[in-house]
Amino acid sequence: MMFVKRLSISGFRGIPGPFDLEFPSGGKSRSVVIYGANGTGKSSVTDAWEWLTTGRIEHLAREGAEERAYPNVGAEDGKCYVEAEFTDPSVGTVRLTFDSKRITRPVSTGNLAALRALIVHPCHIRYGDLTRFVFFKKAERYDALATLMGFVPQMEYQKALRCVENVLSKDVERLSQLSLTAGERRHKHFGQGVSSEDSLLAVSSISLARGHRIVDSLAAAAAVSDALQKEVEQDPRAAKLAGIKVLMAALAICSAPHLLEGALKAVRGAVEQVRAAQADKAERRLRIPLLSAADEFLAGTTGIGICPLCGKAFDGDLREHVQKELAELKQLKDALDHLAECRSTLSKDLAGLQQLGTSFEKALGSIEPDVDMALLAAVRTAASELDTCVSRVRGLQAFDSSALSDSLTDDLRSEELALPGSCSGFETAKQALLTDALTRSKVLETDPVRVSLVRDAQFVRDGLRLMREERDAVDALAAAQATLEVYGERVSQYVTACLTNVQDRFDEISEQVKQYFSILEKHTPGLGDPKLKLLPDQDRSVVLEVTFHGTSVQPAYKYLSESQLNSFGLAVFLASATHFNPTCRFLILDDVVNSFDSYKRPLLIDLLKGTEDRQVLLMTHDSYWRDLLYRSLPTWKRVRFASYAPGTGPTVLPGRDRLERTADALADDEPDEAARMLAYHMEDLLQEICESFEVELKFNRRNEYTLDTLLDRLRVRAEDKLGGTHALTAALADLYGASSFRNWVAHCKLPAAPLHRTEVQEVLDKWMKIEAAVTCTTDGCGKIVAYDGKSAFCCPCRQKRVEKTTAAGDDG
Repeated sequence: MMFVKRLSISGFRGIPGPFDLEFPSGGKSRSVVIYGANGTGKSSVTDAWEWLTTGRIEHLAREGAEERAYPNVGAEDGKCYVEAEFTDPSVGTVRLTFDSKRITRPVSTGNLAALRALIVHPCHIRYGDLTRFVFFKKAERYDALATLMGFVPQMEYQKALRCVENVLSKDVERLSQLSLTAGERRHKHFGQGVSSEDSLLAVSSISLARGHRIVDSLAAAAAVSDALQKEVEQDPRAAKLAGIKVLMAALAICSAPHLLEGALKAVRGAVEQVRAAQADKAERRLRIPLLSAADEFLAGTTGIGICPLCGKAFDGDLREHVQKELAELKQLKDALDHLAECRSTLSKDLAGLQQLGTSFEKALGSIEPDVDMALLAAVRTAASELDTCVSRVRGLQAFDSSALSDSLTDDLRSEELALPGSCSGFETAKQALLTDALTRSKVLETDPVRVSLVRDAQFVRDGLRLMREERDAVDALAAAQATLEVYGERVSQYVTACLTNVQDRFDEISEQVKQYFSILEKHTPGLGDPKLKLLPDQDRSVVLEVTFHGTSVQPAYKYLSESQLNSFGLAVFLASATHFNPTCRFLILDDVVNSFDSYKRPLLIDLLKGTEDRQVLLMTHDSYWRDLLYRSLPTWKRVRFASYAPGTGPTVLPGRDRLERTADALADDEPDEAARMLAYHMEDLLQEICESFEVELKFNRRNEYTLDTLLDRLRVRAEDKLGGTHALTAALADLYGASSFRNWVAHCKLPAAPLHRTEVQEVLDKWMKIEAAVTCTTDGCGKIVAYDGKSAFCCPCRQKRVEKTTAAGDDG
């Protein structure tokens, strides 16, 4: 059997620094209880164990916080690890270290594989696991039981199989819709109600009418379609139509350059403006660039009467002289600039033009279109004349603006008059040829023989395509349905096997579940026989069943409370963990007590006592239950997470019960604090002792009893059943009659009165004798003795018996 000797955690989740949890060794003192408020790092211990033993933390994964959430925010690289030392020498010490470079592949040292092979079932449970178990639906509760009973892998595989099945099912639906759509398109083409065979007959009738073979298959239909398409292409009317369409395309790309008219006119006007401005300034215009440069230069000099060019003095303002000259030449300069702009525009327009005749012939190629040849010749002639005109204009653009002659102006005016006529002539000839081509094309396209041939070829070609689409869709659907059927059968077989396996696993632990459940529900009369019922007609569906006063109740949550459902879940977990982990004897219970009320919590302790062959790490933030645990399980090691500070983690101190904390307060000379703590402890325990001794108390409608009343009635009961000489009676009388007790009780009810340490110490000493006399110290018991209905008081294990004195000095 394997137990844990030490658990070390560093840089992991809420524990930044190294934290070592040593487990007592030898005998029965192997279990530990950790007490600490919420947020002090207790659950990080559970997370660390789960990561070490499984490689992941499920509750974080459900929330999308996976491996990157494992290291503490202040953990250095390589300092985030979990280490455990085991009693089994084949496992020894195992460590798992977080690797920031490969966050999904931590570094392991030691025999981690051997450890995980021994822990075949989860041995940790959190409060959240039980609460989810209560409110889950059937499928969700199945998944929760997978965690409680350790069949998560097969459940995940089952879910994955069903996901694939859903994908296949959706694919079948998609292909079914495609098949229907393809059939609708075929019906629209061949007619509603026409079957696939009838569609082939329709194609066959066209084929026979055209002198081809009988069509009895899609292959034959494809051959007929190709033959008809060849007839369409080889039809003389088709060649004529093709030639006409090429001609029309060639004409479409040829257009007269009407924009050139405006550009040419603008150049001619600009030339005339320059010639007018040059009339008396032919020589002076050469000085424009020099004067402009001098004006810019003089703008940055001071007027000192010295020429910047020769360095000699001169009379007057040189800048004024330069500016005057520029002003007189401005009209000429503007005219030259305008001419350059118009000339550039004309040049760009000419650069974008191609020879119309060349473009037309290139587009027409070797085609001899079936059109009026006179009109075609007219187009060619008009294109040639227009190309010649454009060539003359192209030659006129190369002139010297400093020597503009009368002949240039005349030539520009001549071409300006000729160009519109050439453009108009080409457009007229082009439109006439287009009209003739359109007329001839319409005649050819409406020819009944050709229309019939094209229609039949198109009908066969489209029909063949639609029949193929429908065939392919039907074949794909049939293949998908066959795959889905085979796959679904295999999945159903696997699911059935899983359900059988789960039911078998539960049947193995059913008696243990009943035993644990009966302990937790001891005070619920008529409730028992808890069962899991797996529904065979649904995947991952489980209902709970219980017997209530001899009647089966299913589902159990119709009757069971939240606490009772938690009892069911905890019983399943403990039974599974103890049965399916025969070698690893370690259990972690993380705050599971929150699921139970104050009446059921002592029963949970009774349940823990029944697992004395196990090593338990129990965590709680409930101080009342902590004190009950300390008193009921005296051999367990106690650890306290006193506080939590970021960067340092939990402050770890030894766990102290109420009597120990009272003694510590007295040692620190804090009698008031010690008195309050001891009073709380005595009142709590006296009520339990009085109940066990069946003490009769005077009725109090508020059900409030003082220490004085409880102790007095207990003393009377002990004297009545045990005799006045019994040690317990004497101890009770000693405490009840002591002046320190009288004064201490009064002060506890009146805190303003001062207390002395010796008074509280005396009460504490006397009380500890009483508590020891009524409490069984046998391992696994720790109960207060109770009245047996006759004359003695016994504990449940029968190892401690308090009875009336049988001889002098001899008491039970």
